[in-house]
Amino acid sequence: SNVPPLKKLGGEIRAAKYETQYSRWVYEKPQEVTGLETDVDRLWVEIRDKSAHKQKVLEDDLAREIFKERTRLWVRNHLGLFTTLKKWADEKLAYLNVKENISSSEPARQHLSLMDALDAAFKAKTATNVPALK
Repeated sequence: SNVPPLKKLGGEIRAAKYETQYSRWVYEKPQEVTGLETDVDRLWVEIRDKSAHKQKVLEDDLAREIFKERTRLWVRNHLGLFTTLKKWADEKLAYLNVKENISSSEPARQHLSLMDALDAAFKAKTATNVPALK
């Protein structure tokens, strides 16, 4: 039984009888006592079932919220990386959009050297930072 004290008392009520040579009495509605015990049994089953279901729902809620937090952290990291790359790209585009006035070989060599450095930096950024955004 689900609730031993209730069942014990119910059994005592159903078994109780008064009997003498002058009179006799037993509780006239023992089926109501049994019905109450049956109701408690049903309630305990319902509580157990709903409790198990609610436990699963709450565990799922927790797992979902942890997933959401992790994903939002990824989004913040992604945005931070994008911001860094965008700043770097804007600086390089500003340089690339300038037309130099080259009047001798020395400034031409300097700018070609800068272009080589930019190309190497671009390849390095592409290899290390851009894949993290994908």
